Amino acid sequence: MTVLAGVYSRSAKTRLTPDLSPAILQAIGQHEGNHVEKWSNARYFIARLDIGAYEVAATAQSDGALTAIVGDPVLSQNSSRQFANRGLDAQHIHRQLLQDDFGTLRNANGTFAGVHVSEHRDELCLFTDRVGVRQLFVAEAGELIFFASRLETLRDLECIPKQLDVRSLIEESTLHFSMDRRTPFKGVSLLQAGEFLRIRDHSVEPQYYWSWKSVEPVDVPLDTQLAELHARFSAAIRMRMTDDRQYSFLSGGMDSRCIVGGLVQ
Repeated sequence: MTVLAGVYSRSAKTRLTPDLSPAILQAIGQHEGNHVEKWSNARYFIARLDIGAYEVAATAQSDGALTAIVGDPVLSQNSSRQFANRGLDAQHIHRQLLQDDFGTLRNANGTFAGVHVSEHRDELCLFTDRVGVRQLFVAEAGELIFFASRLETLRDLECIPKQLDVRSLIEESTLHFSMDRRTPFKGVSLLQAGEFLRIRDHSVEPQYYWSWKSVEPVDVPLDTQLAELHARFSAAIRMRMTDDRQYSFLSGGMDSRCIVGGLVQ
């Protein structure tokens, strides 16, 4: 799995210590043979461990700004993929975020999480997909904000104080998920679906570019709903097809079988 992790200082007066970057690289599982991309300055360090599942990296950079994404946003327009690959998706998202426009993420139909940092605005933004499938965890330690796409990465960082959250553990054991932002550790929170977290000097502001509340109820016949569902499912498969040879991992579940059936058609 591709892993994204990093640390950001909310205060220009608080510089990152030299031990932080090696600790993050170790926590994401860097070792010989792994491809790890790194970006840094005096206030942030960001690393992405990429297993190479995609041919193109989802990264975009410009003067004093960076956008790095894990997963595949799949920006769409009129039921078709807007750009040829996730690298071009990332470049378009980057350009929009430079204009402080998070609305472009509403056109994303994939599962993804990402980070956008702007040196000119002195801020870092974290974001997740509309359903929150690709998770992003955040922890505060003084003026430092740590983030990672795997909870285990933050768990393994000794510089983050951790205490078990009993309520979250009870929810996990009974419901198989935690309510709200809770995680098994107090002080470590989970970004919600359709959220972007804006981190500036001495402030952390959760905002949303999409919400389930925006979905209006419809009253149409069941046959019409099923036809629309099948059309959207087929369109989603087509948007992810890049050449004549396609692959799918069969887990034995109904969803993967349906995807393979769609590929055959």
